[in-house]
Order: sequence, then structure tokens, then C-alpha cells
Amino acid sequence: MLAYVDLTDIGFLSGLTGMEELYIVWVPLSDIRVLGTLGSLRTVELVGTNVVDILPLLALPNLQTFIIQETPARADVITELKKRGVTIK
Repeated sequence: MLAYVDLTDIGFLSGLTGMEELYIVWVPLSDIRVLGTLGSLRTVELVGTNVVDILPLLALPNLQTFIIQETPARADVITELKKRGVTIK
């Protein structure tokens, strides 16, 4: 979990390929490209971030749950995730 930290780059997560859950809460992050390389992720939560482009989430074959609040994410990608059977909360 990354919470309440002044962090704008999560590139350090790139080697955590076995991680299954990631919670990012009240972090001024806007770029989540690295998440697209973490194929084991089953749950991603973005609360209170600046992330608009959530397209990297479409590259996650195991994603089951996407929790999003107070984040200006692209609605078209959320719709596509729903079509793929991802639970959106």
C-alpha cells in the first residue's frame, strides 16, 4: 500500500512482478504506466490520485477488481474493464 505520501513516480515497482494487490491512496501520482508490466496484479485501488490515463490496466490479464474514487480516470477504459469482467468499485 502506498498511502499519504508525496510520490509522483512509481517506477520502483517494476520489479515486483509477483505482486497481486496494489493500493494507492491519496498520492499525487499521475502516471501508472509501470502497472501494465505487473501481470500478476488482481486488485488495483486508486483513491485520491491524479491519474487520468488508466490504459495500462488493460494489459493486466489477471485483474479482477479495480477500486477507484476521487481519481479523474478515463471512463472509456473503465467501461472496457467492465466488459472484460473486472469488478469496478
